[in-house]
Amino acid sequence: MQILGGKEDIREKLILSAISLYAQKGIDGVSLREIGVSSGAKNSGVMQYHFGSKLGLLGAIMEKIVQHLSLLKAQNPPQEAEDIDSLVKQTVKNIATIVSVYDWGEDAVKVMSRMLMETSTDIRNIINRYFSEHSVQLYQRISTFYPDVEPNKIKLRVLLALDCIIHGMSESKSLSNSPVGKISFYNKQELVDQLSDFIVGGITYKL
Repeated sequence: MQILGGKEDIREKLILSAISLYAQKGIDGVSLREIGVSSGAKNSGVMQYHFGSKLGLLGAIMEKIVQHLSLLKAQNPPQEAEDIDSLVKQTVKNIATIVSVYDWGEDAVKVMSRMLMETSTDIRNIINRYFSEHSVQLYQRISTFYPDVEPNKIKLRVLLALDCIIHGMSESKSLSNSPVGKISFYNKQELVDQLSDFIVGGITYKL
């Protein structure tokens, strides 16, 4: 059991190093070897042993994010919201909680944001594999509010909404240095409210 625990500790350090480096330098800007060195691993083959490849590592990162997101959803399930405003606000709040509560949270959401911008089919498949359940639940719930709207229109708006949430929250701590000047909010909830209002407007416009 101690050996297994040691292996899991090493694996977690590698994932955290990867999250930090990918957030700083981009997915294509970091080698597996650099991640291993950054984590303090002495074995040059440690990355291949634990993940097999970069895609395996990205899958492990997504798995970590989704596991924590699922715990937050269990406590505050957005799919049970009684209206679209509450549904979107709870979805944004869950992502915002990951960013603010966990030391690795903001970097992890930045990695997700980078992955969403990738055109690689393999990387898109990783996103779909781990995030599909959350996306489908959001689509299904919104569809109950708009039963007469053509499904593809709602699916597209859900996709754009999730992209906006992830990209928006990945930059939450960089708003003081934005292209339009300094943006500041009194607290996290104010940012969640502003982002939620923007997304609700986009989803519901002319439905």
